[in-house]
Amino acid sequence: MAVAEGCPYLSEAITDPPLTFLGQQDCARVRTAIQNSPDSFKPDLYVTSPLRRAAQTMVETFQDDLAARPEVPCIAAEDSREQIGVFCCDKRLEKV
Repeated sequence: MAVAEGCPYLSEAITDPPLTFLGQQDCARVRTAIQNSPDSFKPDLYVTSPLRRAAQTMVETFQDDLAARPEVPCIAAEDSREQIGVFCCDKRLEKV
């Protein structure tokens, strides 16, 4: 895939970006749908990509269940993330 010079997705400033405002709104909508669902949604395990926006999506969407059941494991699995390409937004920050 050819990438144009000056492409904003190549900027190191957007490496592992946080969840956007639109993403936060999506999380709130899904959270509300889960709360209003007649079916019980009680996972035994949460798995997310280690990318920041993916982990934030999990935490924001399922915050009520995560708070009510802190014993449920949450795992950030490297194998569940996007395939690493040339764009900085798909690369994660180093562990600290």
